[in-house]
Amino acid sequence: MKHQIEDLLDIPRLQAALDSLYASSKIPSAIIDNEGKIHTGSGWQDVCTKFHRVHPEARKRCIESDIYITGHIGEANPSITYKCPHGLVDSATPIFIEGEHIGNVFTGQLFLEEPDLDYFRSQGSAYGFDEEKYIDAVKKVPVITGQALQENLAFVAHLTGMLAEMGLKRAREKEAEKRFRESEERYRAVVEGLPDVVMRFDRDGRHLFVSDNVSRVVDLPAAQFIGKTHRELGFPEAQFRFWEDAILGVFDSGAPYETEFTLEGRQGPVIFNWRLVPERDAQGMVQSVLSFKRDITDHRRAEEKLRQSEKKILESQNLLQAVVDGTTDAVYVKDLQGRYRLFNAAASRFTGKSFAEVIGNDDTILFPADEARTVMEGDRGVIASGKTLTYEEHVTTAEGEKVTFLSTKGPMVDEHGNATGLFGIARDITGQKRAEESIRESEAKYRGLFEHMQEGCAYCRMIFENGDPMDFIYLSVNTAFETLTGLKDVAGKRVSEVIPGIRSSDPALFETYGRVARTGEPEKVEIFVEALQQWFLISVYSPEQEYFVAVFDVITDRKRAEVQKEKLQAQLLQAMKMEAVGRLAGGVAHDFNNLLTVIIGNVALALMKLTPSDPAKGLLDEANKAAERATRLTQQLLAFSRKQIIEPKVQDINILMVDLNKMLIRLIGENIDLKTIPGEDLWLVKVDAGQFEQILVNLAVNARDAMPDGGKVVIETSNAELDDDYCSRHPYVKPGRFVVVAVSDTGHGMSEEVKEHIFEPFFTTKAKGSGTGFGLATTYGAVKQAGGSIEVYSEVGMGTTFKIYLPRIEGETSKLERDDRPKKLLGGTETVLLVEDENIVRELAVRVLDELGYRVLQAGNGDTAIALAMKYGERIDLLLTDVVMPGMSGREVANRLTQIHPETRVLFTSGYTDDAIVHHGVLDEGVSFIGKPYTPSALARKVREVLGKA
Repeated sequence: MKHQIEDLLDIPRLQAALDSLYASSKIPSAIIDNEGKIHTGSGWQDVCTKFHRVHPEARKRCIESDIYITGHIGEANPSITYKCPHGLVDSATPIFIEGEHIGNVFTGQLFLEEPDLDYFRSQGSAYGFDEEKYIDAVKKVPVITGQALQENLAFVAHLTGMLAEMGLKRAREKEAEKRFRESEERYRAVVEGLPDVVMRFDRDGRHLFVSDNVSRVVDLPAAQFIGKTHRELGFPEAQFRFWEDAILGVFDSGAPYETEFTLEGRQGPVIFNWRLVPERDAQGMVQSVLSFKRDITDHRRAEEKLRQSEKKILESQNLLQAVVDGTTDAVYVKDLQGRYRLFNAAASRFTGKSFAEVIGNDDTILFPADEARTVMEGDRGVIASGKTLTYEEHVTTAEGEKVTFLSTKGPMVDEHGNATGLFGIARDITGQKRAEESIRESEAKYRGLFEHMQEGCAYCRMIFENGDPMDFIYLSVNTAFETLTGLKDVAGKRVSEVIPGIRSSDPALFETYGRVARTGEPEKVEIFVEALQQWFLISVYSPEQEYFVAVFDVITDRKRAEVQKEKLQAQLLQAMKMEAVGRLAGGVAHDFNNLLTVIIGNVALALMKLTPSDPAKGLLDEANKAAERATRLTQQLLAFSRKQIIEPKVQDINILMVDLNKMLIRLIGENIDLKTIPGEDLWLVKVDAGQFEQILVNLAVNARDAMPDGGKVVIETSNAELDDDYCSRHPYVKPGRFVVVAVSDTGHGMSEEVKEHIFEPFFTTKAKGSGTGFGLATTYGAVKQAGGSIEVYSEVGMGTTFKIYLPRIEGETSKLERDDRPKKLLGGTETVLLVEDENIVRELAVRVLDELGYRVLQAGNGDTAIALAMKYGERIDLLLTDVVMPGMSGREVANRLTQIHPETRVLFTSGYTDDAIVHHGVLDEGVSFIGKPYTPSALARKVREVLGKA
């Protein structure tokens, strides 16, 4: 071999460079010669060094990778990549010096996709590895994209070229050193004229030659150095030791040495660049060392000044770019010919034109010709005025929509004050203008509506004394007010004048009106006004501080009927309250799921980009755990509101009880006797198994908590037929045949007051910190979602029995379904149309789908999505749409889109379900759905699953 790596390359410096590369990219690398000798290595992974290459069988698979790369290295262009049987990727790039292949740069021990941990667990088990340590080693292997690998390999290709140049340079230097020794005398005069201080040393560090310009550095003539060491010349100990060690190092290594050091000069510190070059005799032995010292103080100061200047410029550029890209207003710059030079993302959104389409063109590319001329004439007027002006512009978009912009424009000038162009900032105020017009129209209609409405309406100002409502003045009332109250000509009068004594007879009315006028929070109340001997249903709101509007109707007849049916009405009101709370819970869970989707998704994306040792990883892990707990809370809210997504199947409750029995025993503890009594010939029901288990677990936990000193729990199943007579006494139950599940305990029981509230969310009788009060609320929602009902029988000190009635199912048989979801996170190249009205959720989904390789079209509502699909001439493979959106629903979008693009598959998503997708929480046959919140991996898996059906 003509050349050896260690003869040509500075291995320590190269090792340091590759260590820095690994620290920044987390991509391992090594340089190995053709004999297999490892000269540098950075980022070796334990999964290979401590596991695969240690085990005899696993090592065979590693050797297979080595053999392949070695055998095909000649095919590298510029590199060769191979995925070993263990799933790790290695690449090799050959190093050539003067056409000779002297070694390779290896890049590897990494993944191009998230590893399948189940596969590695099975592999670790097969080889007998310590599973925990092995999986930990697998997780530490870097995971990068194929693009990142290619970029790294491109860098390595440049690196190998640089290495080749370095090797050639070293070879040439050796040759040059020989020629230099032969011509030393010839160039002595040249040395004397160099700006460097030139010296020659022997092995003992004595000066053999010193150029005359040394006197510019120290107060000693050149002749005084000859034959002496730095120590003998009186230099400080730390300096002469550093110098003499460096000189001796060149004698020992035979290699040139270069560094920088600082001396205290006459006018302050002086920075020197110091190069040491060995001089060899005819036999190649180092006989002396040449020293070149150059004053680079000014150079270093200039470099530092340049770095600081560049840093400030970069910071300013980044700040400007962030402001321009981050603002929701359109920002643009034009030259004197009206051609765009800057066009931000918001401007692209407003116009539907990309940066690349607009730059270099004038307004004729954005608007119709006549409107473009008007805009450009206005621009010229702004430039001519020399002032910054703000005015409205009316233009037509590419979709034909008339829009209004509030534009601020001003001239751009050079250092001489000459105009060079125009800057502009535009805000879309179309909606605001329409709103203003709508307000004007509504004001014209208000008086007619006010006078002709059937409900009474009074606009009043409350009078407070020391913060208490004492009186109010009627400012305006409608005709219905006079009809319903019998009060005439009240405008401008105090209520105390119209109805003397009302303040004392009806304090609740004053408290309600005063509270709304003070807080601004609207209220709706049913109240009996003693002074008028009438019941009123009143809605009160406050248009401004101290003022209120009361809209009311007389409900005296209804209230009298309610008194006669008090018991039945109480039951109905309870059911209505539970339903209202359920709707509220479902709505809260929907909105919260949107937020959780963004939180969980961005945390997952952030975690993918962090190394295991990154300090931020632990914080993000904790944030992820909190988000997961919040997800479980929203699932409980959805269960209570009967809007969670379930997949009920025909079930035998007795069989489910057998599977659940062991878990319940462990759950309630050894001091409680659990007994199950399965009914004979039990009918089948259609329930979600997991939801049924949750019902029994919640009831068992409540029973356990009611018996702190131990007791007995009995779970019984039976068949029951409920007739009309029974249902007349229980209006929330329908007649029919049911399977009854009864859960009884011998605990402390409940009072009537507690029983009235037990199914309400957050209601609990437990001590603070001992429970959320969600268990029975969730149970209530789950039973209702299954089409059943739940009753509770309890007395203080006599225990409690919950009875669950589940409707019987006939003519169906249960079946098991396998989970055929893909196990790996896969992407694709298909086109996905994403429709999502929540901006933050849409931005997350776009980011995830982009990283997975999909081509993403996005829209914030159904109308925009359909318009986009009609213009889009290519295939749309998948519609990913939110279910519930303002205007057009997700189902309507899907129906209309599949008419335009019949090839399109549909995947629905929502924070809760909608009847267009889910009937009472049950998925329709063949409908694909992913619930919020979802993780990036769950979204990737579901998209791939739906596209795989094509």
